Amino acid sequence: MAETPASLEWAALLPPGEAAEIARQQAITLSRAAPHGSLADDARAMSELQFGTFNTVRSLHGRRVRLKGYIVPLDVRLTHLEAFLLVPFFGACLHAPPPPPNQTVFVRARKPVKIDSVYRPVESQGILRIARQSSEMGASAYELDLETLKRL
Repeated sequence: MAETPASLEWAALLPPGEAAEIARQQAITLSRAAPHGSLADDARAMSELQFGTFNTVRSLHGRRVRLKGYIVPLDVRLTHLEAFLLVPFFGACLHAPPPPPNQTVFVRARKPVKIDSVYRPVESQGILRIARQSSEMGASAYELDLETLKRL
């Protein structure tokens, strides 16, 4: 019988003490950011504003989980995605600096998933692993082998 997926909140991906470090780095990074709008359409510039660490919660490695969030396509021209980023809030990576790597999950789909909107939250279920990934949209400290994707 398959393991029942643990329903995670985003805070569960942070090791103890990590939230304070993220807040410290966020204040420094945002104090150096350009005025709103000047970087909004430049994915490379947004990824350069990413703050945080790759510190992870080791006990989550290999666990079957459910995590709600928003899709950030890695190729904005496609509607059927084999890989994407899952982030905790709308607009991350596209119109705001990416969340910290340990608050960003690289999702790999077994078969392409159809997306009709990046504005609606989704619930992703699959096996979570600790694995670094990097793209123009930002870096991630976790990877999810997607089993199911539910639109909320």
